Amino acid sequence: MVQPVGRGTLPAILCSLLKIDRLDPSAAVAFFPADHHYSDECNFIAGVDLAFEAVESGEETVILLGAPATYAETEYGWIEVEASISTDVAAGILRVRRFWEKPAPPLAAELFEKGCFWNTFVMVGRVRAFLDLIQSCEAELYDVFAKVDFEGDASADADALRPMFHAIQPVDLSTALLARAPERLGVLCLGQVGWSDLGHPDRLIAVLSSTDQGNKWVALWHRHVASRASHG
Repeated sequence: MVQPVGRGTLPAILCSLLKIDRLDPSAAVAFFPADHHYSDECNFIAGVDLAFEAVESGEETVILLGAPATYAETEYGWIEVEASISTDVAAGILRVRRFWEKPAPPLAAELFEKGCFWNTFVMVGRVRAFLDLIQSCEAELYDVFAKVDFEGDASADADALRPMFHAIQPVDLSTALLARAPERLGVLCLGQVGWSDLGHPDRLIAVLSSTDQGNKWVALWHRHVASRASHG
């Protein structure tokens, strides 16, 4: 699916869920951000498989995949888990106590000290679990897109969605859903899989610097930073 115009993460996710729901209401789905990096891809995939196993065995929550925090980052979402493990002990699914999106520095430092997880924004769950969560938190937005008759053709879908996307304001999934309904979420910690969100140049350069690839780009970036600093 192609969005006619960017309106945040929630409208895009909602439209894709509604389209899948028309094809298979019992489907299990996952969402993967396109600008992330994992140095240990095998263990990352193992975590995704484990989340799918939990969903297939009856887990009815939306499962977030978390990563251990290594510093007090203010541009990530943070997950605090319940002290007790859920009934699905084998899958390692924990219950979410609270979710914070991009906390201020003092709160980020506190969450780091408490051992909270970073949210990777990878999510796994049944289509209906996602849709029920959206409908309960953002009923008006849900009703707008539930009227769309998805044709299966990307061009036709884009034409049908265009006026709706232009008529709405941007809506962020983390703020609108995750922070408002933590009791409907589960989390599976991936462990040390070397996760990083590459949405900031410093994090991209850090990843490139840790590999034997991209050294040319690292050098160019450092020259750019040095030049900018010399010009005040």
